[in-house]
Amino acid sequence: MIANVAPRATTPYDRSVTTYMARRLEVAHPDTPIHQIAAAMDARRISGVPVVDVNGRLTGVVTRTDLIAAGVLNAGNRSTRTAMPLPLRMASDVMSLHPKTIPISATIRDAARAMATNAIHRVFVTDDEGLAGVIGAVDIAAAVHDSRDAVELSTIMSSPIVTVSPRAPLSSAI
Repeated sequence: MIANVAPRATTPYDRSVTTYMARRLEVAHPDTPIHQIAAAMDARRISGVPVVDVNGRLTGVVTRTDLIAAGVLNAGNRSTRTAMPLPLRMASDVMSLHPKTIPISATIRDAARAMATNAIHRVFVTDDEGLAGVIGAVDIAAAVHDSRDAVELSTIMSSPIVTVSPRAPLSSAI
């Protein structure tokens, strides 16, 4: 006798990351000068560039935060104008090592969970050949928007939001 098992209900969040990931990536190599990375990030309006080795394997990521810490960019400024004069530095000097990856078979939900768990804004998507794409927080937001989810926000909030009058004393907000 074959059991009558209902198929698992799927949601828009169970779709493949390939639905929303970017495939055409700006990539850098460990010896790419960081001023070139900053210019590429500004031109493409992106906040991170994967760093790959000669075999195309992901070895790191240079983020906007890395460039701000290196003094290449001013915080809150999209300009590639340096914050201070610095000696020539390469991607390998400032990149964050061991960027988070997910397999190409992952879902939107998996990507969102990886970002939330690791407090990051993007995860790189890999396949058998290496780096296949990237999906970021903006892509996850687009998936949520596209889902037209009718779930009440209060059912998924981690805790209620307390509001305080702007005229209240500071001690009341603590």
